[in-house]
Amino acid sequence: MSWVSTPKNAGDFSDADFAKRVPTPKYQYLKNLENLAMTSAKINLNLKVHVVCSGLPFGNGEANDIFYEFFRRSWLSSHPELAALPVIGDGQNALPTIHVSDLAKCVRTLTEAKEPISKQYFVAVDQCKSKKQMEIMQAISSTLGSGAIKSVSLQDVIHEDWVELLSLDLNIKTSTEFLDDEWHCIGGITSDTMMMLNEEFNHFRGLFPLKVYIGGPPISGKTHFATKLA
Repeated sequence: MSWVSTPKNAGDFSDADFAKRVPTPKYQYLKNLENLAMTSAKINLNLKVHVVCSGLPFGNGEANDIFYEFFRRSWLSSHPELAALPVIGDGQNALPTIHVSDLAKCVRTLTEAKEPISKQYFVAVDQCKSKKQMEIMQAISSTLGSGAIKSVSLQDVIHEDWVELLSLDLNIKTSTEFLDDEWHCIGGITSDTMMMLNEEFNHFRGLFPLKVYIGGPPISGKTHFATKLA
């Protein structure tokens, strides 16, 4: 969704600023659902409605089809066509991200609040210091794969499912209401957190080492076929 007006400090969005968002036709249905929820809260005063605007979710197996493609490519990095992860343009655009577990905790903070929260709109993003597209893709490739990345033009990948999200350039801050929570991955996708994300990816996708035993008498070709299989 796009903004009618953007405050100088992207962390200072008010409820009024959020309400003025103008969606593209592709996301109009989401804005319609949001409007219906907000209207319901005005009709039923016992109903509290909050809208959490999150960063790009990741973690727990990458089941959201945003970063999954790049985790998969890195994991299969021996394939020459998949080894280098694509970076759109110069890759200097800022990508807001958040681990799915942290997003769930942010929502839980709102639902379990002891005192009613009058604020309706919230931003849930991590505190990643290396959040440029280039830095994120390099962290994924270097940890899971060969470390190779390649610059691609927007025109060449315009039909890919992930191109719209990886083209974002949003430098936003998380709402202060969420900062007191204990975060699972507050650092975002970096070389420091990729080991944990790698373990999550393997666990949720069932990717475990395959060990094959090859036996036979001397000069039967064990070494030859073992090399081919490897």
